[in-house]
Amino acid sequence: MKLKYNKAIGIIFSLTLAMIIASLAFASEAKIQGKVIDKDGNPIPGAKIILRDNSGREFVVITKEDGSYFKRGIPPGAYNFTVEKKGYKSKKFTLTLRAGAVERNDIPLVPASPEDIGGEDYTKALELFKNNEYEGAAALFEKVIKREPDLEIAYYNLGVCYLALEQYEKATTNIKRSIELYPDNINAYTNLGKIYMKLGDNEKAIEWFNKAVELKPEAIIYFDIGAVFFNSDRKEEAAQNFEKAVEIDPSFSIAYYYLGIIYFGREEFDEALKYLNKYLELEPNAPNIEEIKSIISTIKSMKDNPKE
Repeated sequence: MKLKYNKAIGIIFSLTLAMIIASLAFASEAKIQGKVIDKDGNPIPGAKIILRDNSGREFVVITKEDGSYFKRGIPPGAYNFTVEKKGYKSKKFTLTLRAGAVERNDIPLVPASPEDIGGEDYTKALELFKNNEYEGAAALFEKVIKREPDLEIAYYNLGVCYLALEQYEKATTNIKRSIELYPDNINAYTNLGKIYMKLGDNEKAIEWFNKAVELKPEAIIYFDIGAVFFNSDRKEEAAQNFEKAVEIDPSFSIAYYYLGIIYFGREEFDEALKYLNKYLELEPNAPNIEEIKSIISTIKSMKDNPKE
């Protein structure tokens, strides 16, 4: 009986000792907890959190669907804290973890800029592009894309480089790829319209300009559509789009010029004079001012001497 009692005491003692050891271990460790969020407070799942001390020891945790993270079993001490997520600017700071304490932090991340993602090659490509060194810029944008295949703006800029170099097939391919990655870049649609204008495919040009108008009805886009119709000798549709351009932006001077020419060709002289005079009002130093004055003089002469 005494033996059984002693065994029972021994088991209780062992369990108690184990609990004490576990409690001491628990008390000596540090923990981190919190969320990774965007600038609007929305959770960012899949963010990678790295803790690294001066000896190079490292602890890693990945945020869950709700952006939360939790990590225990970290020895107390000073750590370099890094948060990474593709498409966001990495955040780094130092953190001192205390024994038995939970360090709680909600960490906001901001979207990375193209320069952050593309690095030195992207920045240098932009410099070359601004200096009209399109071949050098294109080579660097190509290099960036190989490293960052989802960087939409790099495809767009590469396409614009090829447009400037009159390499229209490459321009079209890259700009269309940029639209696949980011469908809201209105400039991508208008540049595709300009490419097809240069290729003489007016129907395709109008198609892409119309897609741009659907995104944002700007005066310049209506003017571009009008220009395609004008060059296709579809003056009625051209006039409609030029009129839409000046309706949106009454200071869009060049549209008045083309409207004046169209109405002059129709022999609708009052309308022609109205638009040509408006053009001169907005552009008193226009390079074609003598041409405009000559047309106005002709119109007045024709009005004074109508056909019998």
